[in-house]
Amino acid sequence: MLALPGSTRKVHCLKQPAVTKRITNSADRDVVIVGGGFAGSIAASALAQRGYRVSILEASTRPSSTFRGELLHPRGVWGLQGLGAESLLAAAGAASVSGFAAFTGSAEEPVLLPYAGKMTAGAGFDHARLVSVLRSSLAQLPGVRVEAPARVTELLRAGDRVVGVIRADGRVHRAALVIGADGRFSRVRKLLRIPARSVLLSQTLALEIPAAALPFPGYGHVFTGAPGPVFAYPTGEERA
Repeated sequence: MLALPGSTRKVHCLKQPAVTKRITNSADRDVVIVGGGFAGSIAASALAQRGYRVSILEASTRPSSTFRGELLHPRGVWGLQGLGAESLLAAAGAASVSGFAAFTGSAEEPVLLPYAGKMTAGAGFDHARLVSVLRSSLAQLPGVRVEAPARVTELLRAGDRVVGVIRADGRVHRAALVIGADGRFSRVRKLLRIPARSVLLSQTLALEIPAAALPFPGYGHVFTGAPGPVFAYPTGEERA
């Protein structure tokens, strides 16, 4: 979600030298990203590699302790490779995932669905662990600032343009581009008065088990014979 000074088409101009010069001379930072989760951190990495000065403003000092597992398909891993961030998966203790095993709940043999083609390895990891590694890595990059806790309460406007944000402590961050990556209950979206409606569709119960308990090592598992579907996959070399 972007709060841009003009048409959203300007996003595609970030690679143009002329626009880079205009952005650099018009703001304290080129880009301010509200939210330092997975989306915000990856956006910061991509922009920093193109020479933009980026500030990440995260309301919490550490990722949420709520259990969150993640499984990236091979195309997602390939995307991280393109950003030079693949090594962060290893640093976060990610496990390689080769495909899926589907169980129907009957006595029939499970259906194995290995990834095919050139991109044959996905990755399973713990969400909070990877976000922590991402933030630590970003803090070492020149031109990137990671500030937490930094809760944004207001948008800074110039006419009909968003030109920065104001924090709860009164500090002002000016930028030519403001990116809202602050989650489902986004403060940025609310300040922009973008309508949103959240509907509870289901409940999820998470249980961490030894990875060795999975029938097929290195595979995601789908079980359909229970009252609700069960999705099991490795989140590390020894965890699932």
